Amino acid sequence: MNTDQNIQDLVEQLQRLELHAAHSGRVILNTLIDFVEKSQVDNLSQLADSVQAVCLELMAALPPYGPPLNIINQVMVVLENGLAESESVKAVENRLASFGKQAPLLNIHKQIAEHLIPVLPKPVRIYTHTLSETLLGVLLELHKREYIQSVYVTESRPNNDGWVTAQKLAEIGVKTYLTIDIGFPALLDKVDVMLSGAEIISLDGSVVGKVGVYPAATFCKTHSVPVYIIADTNKILPFSTHSLNMTPYSFNDLGLNENVQGIEIFGSFFDTTPAKYITGYITERGQFNLDLIEEFVKTQRVSRWLKTQLNVIDD
Repeated sequence: MNTDQNIQDLVEQLQRLELHAAHSGRVILNTLIDFVEKSQVDNLSQLADSVQAVCLELMAALPPYGPPLNIINQVMVVLENGLAESESVKAVENRLASFGKQAPLLNIHKQIAEHLIPVLPKPVRIYTHTLSETLLGVLLELHKREYIQSVYVTESRPNNDGWVTAQKLAEIGVKTYLTIDIGFPALLDKVDVMLSGAEIISLDGSVVGKVGVYPAATFCKTHSVPVYIIADTNKILPFSTHSLNMTPYSFNDLGLNENVQGIEIFGSFFDTTPAKYITGYITERGQFNLDLIEEFVKTQRVSRWLKTQLNVIDD
């Protein structure tokens, strides 16, 4: 299988929503590193052009995921710096390869769990929606430390990721309850906290997540149930943009025949929860609030090329 085929396969996986946010970030990083290592170019300008073309192809298929956009941003910043400093292709290759040496996921999950524990009662009754690799890892850590009394999960239609979460929790011995999405108000008096993953944490503290998180967080607010976003800092997007692909439903997603007349499908796999419904953001670096998100973002550089492609909104 050649590199071009690897990229095409990745594009198709993204279009089918087979990769979740954190996982897709790692896959895109490894794909770009592999592409750069196998590229046969004479100079850095040619390499930058080639990488930009690949990134455009990936971004066209990309759901609203923070980690892949941050990875693409970091790669492009390295290339732009290399061009500015007249670096060799090999020097840039080495710098990009160093990105692949990230902290193990298990360590990140442990760090997030340690920062989450101080805000939880013990034992804790948790409500969560859909499937999050990071949150699932954190729940495993909490279970190991005997913090969890029970977890209530909504199924997360139409792709039913919540089923996967419920099954994985049950397999490790967590007392787990599964209900339909619209049934979540009935469980709010049975839980102490809502924990949710995130696809993107935006500059204003709003969170892009799987559809259903927004209404759930709204109801939690009215029932005095705290809502914590569980995510590593790679979910924090250091720029604002209106150019995100929110991945609308299709007829097939809703179990309908495409030949049905007089019906148009409305809605997306994702929604955006305003910051006012969120109690806090628990990351591997600690608990964040809006001020800390702003401070973190100030430390991040944004690629000039990516700004142009995504119509980044300048403050």
